[in-house]
Amino acid sequence: MTFGQFFSEGRGFSDGPIFKVRIPPPNARNAQAFQEGTEGYEFGPYNKVTRSCITYCMDTLRAGGVNPGVAEETWPQTRWLWSQDG
Repeated sequence: MTFGQFFSEGRGFSDGPIFKVRIPPPNARNAQAFQEGTEGYEFGPYNKVTRSCITYCMDTLRAGGVNPGVAEETWPQTRWLWSQDG
């Protein structure tokens, strides 16, 4: 089963990482400050298109200076992350 099938079939959340990719941000201190600044923050309800674990990771990478040039939605961001794996 692929990541896309897992979510498109409505199976919900995973028990851990679906895939791993290492992307060192140009400004890791800013990325870390973003993470620390949002600890405990209530972002609102989960939304598989606009507010997911992927969108949070990408917000953190953007804070660290990574500019993927993709829409701020889960699927374009996921495809970008997959393209960095390798």
